[in-house]
Amino acid sequence: MVQSTRKLPRSADVGQSRPRSAGFWRLLAATCGALVAAALAGPASPASAATGPEFFGTNFSTLSAIPADKQPVTLEALRAGRMTVNRIDVRWDQVESQGNRNENPKRANPYSWGALDGLIGAMAAKGLRASPSFRFEPGWARNSAGGLPPESYDDYGKMIAAFATRYGPGGTFWVGKPYAAQPVQTYELWNEANLDEYAWGKDADAAAYGEAAKVVRPIIKAALPSAQILGSISWKDSPEEADGAGMEPYFISKLAASGGLAALDGMGFHPYAPDAQSTLDLVVRLRNQLV
Repeated sequence: MVQSTRKLPRSADVGQSRPRSAGFWRLLAATCGALVAAALAGPASPASAATGPEFFGTNFSTLSAIPADKQPVTLEALRAGRMTVNRIDVRWDQVESQGNRNENPKRANPYSWGALDGLIGAMAAKGLRASPSFRFEPGWARNSAGGLPPESYDDYGKMIAAFATRYGPGGTFWVGKPYAAQPVQTYELWNEANLDEYAWGKDADAAAYGEAAKVVRPIIKAALPSAQILGSISWKDSPEEADGAGMEPYFISKLAASGGLAALDGMGFHPYAPDAQSTLDLVVRLRNQLV
């Protein structure tokens, strides 16, 4: 996953190719322990690319496939390999299975953090930071067509804000822990929102995604002003390639036209390619669309 937390352009003409500008890009692995990340720093050569402590990472979405008794060994191997930033899935349907919309909003404990406490704590104990994406709406928040209706956007934002208050900088989770805090800094909205397979309702819709981003941004920022809010895409710049891969063509341009791109601080990009160079090529091509 590529993450750019640089402020994105706020104009409706995003989606046109432009020259690259300097900036820091982080590329996280596509599978846990398989592909390592690389970073791009504008026109800098590979030898002078960023080499900070959070240069490498993995996709932790597959950690559950590793037997529980083997997971500590896996975490230690990641620490030793400097794989310090790790994407995790935060399942809304598990965090808030009983929803707010039709219930008393003064419930004392509307969210269930137990599983995430264990995962994020185990990661932090090894010096690993979580980079979450928030997906899988609970049944109560879904409409009859299986999509996420506008009346649920507010609840989605509140769930992410509660997560940020708990696990972000200065979060309540870190109080009294015997290890150094690894606060969550980036918050990725959904997963591959331009891909029909993963978009809510199985129908990618840039305008709807943009509206959701505009609703949730102020909610998250009110809870944690420093939060970096990311979009989430798996992207092809050719409309023909995109359509053939089940992606909504011109998604970025449509997102900009809706005003949704302006609600994002960066873009979480999940590139899928047969080798490292092809992956980096996709990163460059996407960045040319965003700057």
